[in-house]
Amino acid sequence: MVVSLIDPTIEYEEKREIEEIDKNTKAEIYETDINDKTIQFVVGKIIKKYIDKNIIYYPIYLIKNSKVDSQVGLYEKKYKKGYDEKFNIDEFDEPLFFVVFETVKQVVVEQVVVEQKVVEPPVENTQKNKKRERKRWIQEFMKDDHFGIVDTKGDGNCMFSAIEKGLSSVGRFITISDMRDILVKNVTTVLFNTYKILHDDAEKQYKNVSDNTKSLKKSFDDIKKKTKNTKERSEKMQLVKEAEDISKKHTREKRELEFAKEYYEEFLFMKGIDSEEKFKSLIKTNAFWGDTWALSTLEREMNIKLMLFSEESYISGDYENVFKCGQLNDDMKLFEPEYYIMVIYTGNHYQLITYDDVGAFNFKDLMDSVKDLVVNKCLERNEGPYYIIPDFKMLKGGSKKNSNKDKELHSDLYKGLTVFQIYEYASDFDAPGKGNGERLDKSEVDNYKDLRHDTSWRRILSNEWLCEFTLDGHKWNSVEHYCLASLFKKTDPEYYLKFSLDSVSKENRKKKQIATNIDYARKVVSVYEKEKEDELKQPSSKSMEDAIRAKFMQNEDLKEILSHTKNAKLVYFVPKSSPIPATLLMKIRKTLL
Repeated sequence: MVVSLIDPTIEYEEKREIEEIDKNTKAEIYETDINDKTIQFVVGKIIKKYIDKNIIYYPIYLIKNSKVDSQVGLYEKKYKKGYDEKFNIDEFDEPLFFVVFETVKQVVVEQVVVEQKVVEPPVENTQKNKKRERKRWIQEFMKDDHFGIVDTKGDGNCMFSAIEKGLSSVGRFITISDMRDILVKNVTTVLFNTYKILHDDAEKQYKNVSDNTKSLKKSFDDIKKKTKNTKERSEKMQLVKEAEDISKKHTREKRELEFAKEYYEEFLFMKGIDSEEKFKSLIKTNAFWGDTWALSTLEREMNIKLMLFSEESYISGDYENVFKCGQLNDDMKLFEPEYYIMVIYTGNHYQLITYDDVGAFNFKDLMDSVKDLVVNKCLERNEGPYYIIPDFKMLKGGSKKNSNKDKELHSDLYKGLTVFQIYEYASDFDAPGKGNGERLDKSEVDNYKDLRHDTSWRRILSNEWLCEFTLDGHKWNSVEHYCLASLFKKTDPEYYLKFSLDSVSKENRKKKQIATNIDYARKVVSVYEKEKEDELKQPSSKSMEDAIRAKFMQNEDLKEILSHTKNAKLVYFVPKSSPIPATLLMKIRKTLL
């Protein structure tokens, strides 16, 4: 194990094998001199194992004989929201090498402008391969090299440009100006007033939070001065405590300021727009970007469907949420688009996805692999923007009515239409309501602003989140650990205790074992079932409820995050199946509100 240079509580495992996410990928080759010997190495993709501590890192692989030999160290960095995750060596200090390289004190790195595919010899033609590298993630995700990416300018016209390029590839021509004219014709007084209110509220919130932050900073500085001039020990201790409290509030307020600024900037284009006519004039310029209203309006008016893929979800390893289903923004009951256009959306930029250089497809020509994504991900609940498309509805096989049983049984646990989806591998990039399968009206955004204080909130709410709690007189590392252990509580008490942290000394808790590693614990249960030739029953509802309750009641920070979901409907994401209502979690939340 090697200790982090940023956070000494973090110890990195010194494993030599290549990470799964780095296998069969491309990376740039770097050179460095170590002990008068020149070596070559490549850097892997970002790993967010310690994102809960705001630390991310990139593995370093040694190159021998033009092939990746082994993992020898890593580059680590403090994570900040909005960080561009593509590795840039100029942004890092000296790397953290494993023991074999621990004598290295200073590393001077020179970038070699060359491309290399992992486990393959270096190739030439740098520009050509850089272009391929940028496209490769969609090819890997779809497992099909016929997919490609056409970039668009980041000038406020990117969504319009992606549509224009896609349609022109099939002989349908429409300009960006034409599309903006379509939007202008769809402007109403209600729409203008909605945007105006959102801007004014966002501006007011940003100013209030900014003022509070400055006020807290001033109070902290005043107490700091007073402490220096105070000789009385008891008074000094009291001032120190006050300073600590203010410091915590200031830290929290700074986070809130970051989000308030981000939200304000989303509607900054409305500054000075005080009439409907000015709003219409604005829409004709690239100061107005393609938002959800613009997207759904163009889809309806042009009879097209944009299919969204998230590069951020792919990079973070959240493969289940790369394809975005979106939400139904209009009151349409039936939609029969003439063309489907696949686009990549990064949060503030659109790029066109092509297949054999074609950027728009009718339903018949749309790839089966893309249709499968829609059926498996977006028709799980028999609702949403794809469910009103007859071709997809028929493809799923029938028009099975959506059941209201859940709503009838548990409607007292949530109110309104807001839905948040919980998932152990959820992306930290998506704001509340922006995650796959989620729903949040813009007018409700401010009600859930506190969720943005911790970008990992979806994973924190999952049963797999690691956090100690005590139940049945024993310590557990997660709800999942306790639930797995409960399978053996009556039949094999000794085996039951193996899942408890009590079975592991504090010194060994970093090691991979049943009580500390969920994947390993699940594997152990699977092996146990095979050996006994007997399938274990599912954990009881009571066991799960007891564990969830203990997790949140014994951890104030987690309890606070749960309470921030307010009256939203919470659901658990289930791969290739319908989301499951988080009934027990919402039941516990109800006692907090």
